[in-house]
Amino acid sequence: MSVFFNPLGSFLPITVRLFGLTSDARARLALDTGATQTMISRELANFMGYDLGAGARSVQLITASGEENATVVTIQRVEALEHHRLSMPVLCHDLPTGTPFDGLLGLDFLRGQRLTLDFREGLITLD
Repeated sequence: MSVFFNPLGSFLPITVRLFGLTSDARARLALDTGATQTMISRELANFMGYDLGAGARSVQLITASGEENATVVTIQRVEALEHHRLSMPVLCHDLPTGTPFDGLLGLDFLRGQRLTLDFREGLITLD
């Protein structure tokens, strides 16, 4: 499947469907080939029924502004670009204020596939 993007834009937007514990959601994630793991906002994780409280598993996350903690939740199903992953661990971390997307679609979703970014035509293809 291919989706269009603005080749002059600041990010590569992907519509993703997330199947959570209590609610499902459609989210706008930025395709990020520099992100090892997929990440969603804490607000989105809470909406889908995930408990991000004291008992939740967390990991160290290295960002442009330094090291921070991120909570890890396992999303039941993640769908994007006509592909899916089951029981996919994702990081939950708040993005900077004003960010126009709900998280990042990382390499963990893309592994085992062929990703083509066509900047002439403005097409993202995953097959």
